[in-house]
Amino acid sequence: MYLSPLCQPSYECSWNEESAQSLRYYFVYAIGIDSWTLETNDRVRLDNARSMLVVESPPVGTGSLPVGLTNSCFATSYVYISLSQEISLGFSSKILKLITPCEFRFSILTSTRFDCGGHGHLRVVLEDGNRRQVINQVQISLREREDWTSYSFCAFFDGQEDFSHPVFRFSFGGKDSRFWAGHYGLKFSRASAEVKLLAPDEPASEEFPRTTVSFRTPS
Repeated sequence: MYLSPLCQPSYECSWNEESAQSLRYYFVYAIGIDSWTLETNDRVRLDNARSMLVVESPPVGTGSLPVGLTNSCFATSYVYISLSQEISLGFSSKILKLITPCEFRFSILTSTRFDCGGHGHLRVVLEDGNRRQVINQVQISLREREDWTSYSFCAFFDGQEDFSHPVFRFSFGGKDSRFWAGHYGLKFSRASAEVKLLAPDEPASEEFPRTTVSFRTPS
């Protein structure tokens, strides 16, 4: 089962970078443009931030994506741009107990051009009211000519969790390493979130490093 861009866990749908229209599913913010450091709601400045990000189909200046449904990517520029997605689980801890153990898996592909490296980050945070747990975060620094690298991690639920309205926030972003005009920075493609139901005592996958959710039922 995949989580869609609209956070409806009812049908298969990987997050889609096929067109610039897909950006409406993300909160876009930029660091370092003029006097502002964070932007989510100001439509004029948001449009300026979006100019630092383009959708390439197919990706330009890098190797071909692995065979798959999507042959496009986000390409960043010389200003640090981040995209984040809010994913609501949409059910209570009582419902979760019926499907545990389970994993919420997150993955994404990143790449650089042949002539320019890039820096960036990946981050998944679980929130429930005023409680917050970082599931995983990775700082990325890639030289030029580093074709598509996969990053994957997951949040593990064992059925002992206690929460009311849990929400995942999955963010990624980056820039180039040479401050070049244009879109020479990190590229991101095929960001996805997936729920996997596990057999009892099923070991963790080497592909998806496991972080156990710490929102525990009070003893």
